[in-house]
Amino acid sequence: MKPDPLKALTLGTLAMLVLTTAILSVHFARIAAIDQLEQVEAEERATKENERQALERYQAEEESIKAEARAAAARAKENVAREAKKPPLDVGIAYKRLLSKAEAGDAYAQSVIGEIHYFGIERILTQEMDQYAGILLGADFLARRHDFRLVNLPRLPPADMESAFPWFLRSARQGNAYGMSGLRNAYMFGRGTDMDRVEAFKWAQLLVDCAAATEAGRQPPYTGLKSVFRPTPVGLYEELTPQEKAEVKRRVADFKPKKETR
Repeated sequence: MKPDPLKALTLGTLAMLVLTTAILSVHFARIAAIDQLEQVEAEERATKENERQALERYQAEEESIKAEARAAAARAKENVAREAKKPPLDVGIAYKRLLSKAEAGDAYAQSVIGEIHYFGIERILTQEMDQYAGILLGADFLARRHDFRLVNLPRLPPADMESAFPWFLRSARQGNAYGMSGLRNAYMFGRGTDMDRVEAFKWAQLLVDCAAATEAGRQPPYTGLKSVFRPTPVGLYEELTPQEKAEVKRRVADFKPKKETR
C-alpha cells in the first residue's frame, strides 16, 4: 500500500503545531516569570526607597530635635548668666522685715502676711499680685522687676488659710480693706475658720461702705485700696433669714476700727 502524502503532511503539520505550542507556552511562561520577577524587584526597590526616605526623615527630625535642644541649652545658659549679673533681692529679709512690722501692729503688713500665707510666696511675687509684692519688696521692685534676681525665698506652705486667718483678723479689726476682704472670704467659704455667713456679710458690707466713701472722695473710715473689693454674690445674702440680716446690720453699726497698741 502506498503511503498517503496528505496524511503524512497533516501529521507533520500537527506535530509542528504541537511543538510550536509547547515552545510558545514555555516562552510565554518565561516572559510571565520575568515580569513577575521584575515586579518583585520593583517592589523591593520601592520598599528600600521608602525605607531610605523614612530613615532620612528620622535622621533629619532627630538632628532638628538635637539642634533645638542645643539651642534651648544655650538660651538657658545665657539666661543663667544674665540672671547671675542681676543684683540680688533678698525676699527672706524682706519677709522678715514685713513680719516684724505686722507683729508690731501694722495693718497693711498684717494683711499682706495673710495673703502670703493664703496664696503662697511664689504667687505673691507674680505680676498679677503687684499690690502685695509692692508692699513686700517696695516700689522699686514693681518699676524694675526684671532687673532683680530674687533670692532666699522663705520656706512657707504653698497655701495655708489657717495661718492666714489670724493675720486677716488683726488687719481687718484695724479697718484695713485688704484684711477685710480676706476675712470676708474666710467666713463666707469656711477657709481657715468655721463658715459664718452673718460675719462674712458684715465684712462685705464694711467693704462696700469703704468703697463708697473712696468713690465719693471722702476719707473712708477704713484704710485700703478699692482694687481688692471683689463683689459678694447677692444671691447668698438673700438666703439669710430676716433675723440674720438684722444681725449683719447690727454688727456693721457696732464696728469701730481699733488700732493695735503694744
